[in-house]
Amino acid sequence: MDLIAEYLVTVREISDINHADFGNKETVKTNNGLADKLRAIASEINIEYPEMKSDFYQLLFHDNPDVRLCAAHHILEVMNFGDECRARALQEIKYVSAFDKSINGLGNKMWLEQWFAQHPEDANLL
Repeated sequence: MDLIAEYLVTVREISDINHADFGNKETVKTNNGLADKLRAIASEINIEYPEMKSDFYQLLFHDNPDVRLCAAHHILEVMNFGDECRARALQEIKYVSAFDKSINGLGNKMWLEQWFAQHPEDANLL
């Protein structure tokens, strides 16, 4: 399977998990395993298949907001991209943190605060 297609399938699997059921250890374990798989795919593309990085970057423009958000985090956290791509990833996370009134929005707001504390140079990208 193509790594980008596998990434998309995995994001869909995470989206399908009933997040209200996070009191269930098996649900949390499944979610965490899928999140680890996404991180591994992004890392593999970055290291083993750099020619696929431009296709991965295009995920920031995907119709599915979950795909955009996951790709944004992985572009910043595990991949090596230039400032323009990193800025677009940060914009996606900032958008979610500002407009998503769920726990997801709050989590991304906290993530951004921590990110900028650890990467102050990235604040200049927005």
